Amino acid sequence: MATLQKRTRSDGSHGYRVRWYDPDTDDKPSLTFDDRDEAKRFKTLLEASGHRLSKANEAMIKIKAKEPSVAEVAERHIKGMTGVSARTRADARRDVRNHIAPDLGAFPISVPDQERIRAWVNDRQDAGMAPKTLRNIHGLLSAIFTTAMNTTPPLRDDNPCRGIRLPEGDDEEMVFLDNREFAVLLEHVAKPYRLFVRFLVGTGVRWGEAVAITPADITFPKPGKARVRINKAWKRLADNSMGIGAPKTKRGRRTVPIPTSMVAEIKELCLARPSDQPLFTTRSGSRLHHGNFSNRVWKPAIEAATAVRDKDGHEIPREKRIEKQPRIHDLRHTYASWMLAQGIDITKLSRLLGHESITTTVDRYGHVDDQQYDDVADAVDVALNVAM
Repeated sequence: MATLQKRTRSDGSHGYRVRWYDPDTDDKPSLTFDDRDEAKRFKTLLEASGHRLSKANEAMIKIKAKEPSVAEVAERHIKGMTGVSARTRADARRDVRNHIAPDLGAFPISVPDQERIRAWVNDRQDAGMAPKTLRNIHGLLSAIFTTAMNTTPPLRDDNPCRGIRLPEGDDEEMVFLDNREFAVLLEHVAKPYRLFVRFLVGTGVRWGEAVAITPADITFPKPGKARVRINKAWKRLADNSMGIGAPKTKRGRRTVPIPTSMVAEIKELCLARPSDQPLFTTRSGSRLHHGNFSNRVWKPAIEAATAVRDKDGHEIPREKRIEKQPRIHDLRHTYASWMLAQGIDITKLSRLLGHESITTTVDRYGHVDDQQYDDVADAVDVALNVAM
């Protein structure tokens, strides 16, 4: 860690000294500056350069030549993003501010090389950043360098992010419940919220979509049948407040059938609610908040469903408990697994889930679709037997 100290010269003027430890020589050199801002900039660059003077000096020279910094090009890139929401821009600025600017933002855009980017990746990984998050932020950083390459004139002729190996792994370990496991869990959900939980697992809609549904979004095309139109969602907006916005993806606008077993209850609920108010609410009629629902309804239900003994100390039979720890979002994954088990085409499932691309659905649930692989093999066997 470099230090910055204010010094008073013999003539009464002030200077600023930056002192640091050099890892290559084991020395503690220092440099003095007349301008405090220049001293602070050098200290930042020195720390970002691993306390290596040559790299810090290279960066300072380019700064004095008026070369834009990584942070400045990042803002240029974000302003130039097309086809994205204000929230997406806000998220990109947050990621730059929190994860890119502290280590790389002060560098002139042409200075970071692959060695520096590898160190940046390793630092993030060592700090415990989830692999998916790291891949996303690395992708943003790569796009920033691509923007620098495509300016006129180009600010650099290569992208140091290319060729960097990133950690593998899926942040989200999906949990699938079978029919028995869901029935056991549902029994422990507080009664006023059981229909809502059944709706989540029976339609596969996202939490933010579900709590934004109003009676006006429900249609009853024929007796015993109902559909819900998903066209909005509660989400965090660009100003960091919560409000109604568009679904997560363009294909998020969709119509989903409601299971016949709950149509009568949904119809009764629709009649009891104003057409423009949330269909599912708390007991007091207010909006459902994910955190409150998780702490007050979901987690107690999971704790009860996974308990090995009852309150009197008697062992609970295995068939009356579950061993999994599903999150609320796992109800969506459970819906997908149930649909595939019933033989629904994965393309249709992709539409029902509101995925932007079928690739997302295949990547996420393709392994669940084992029966369809068996069906293909059986069909080929039939054809081969006929041919023989």
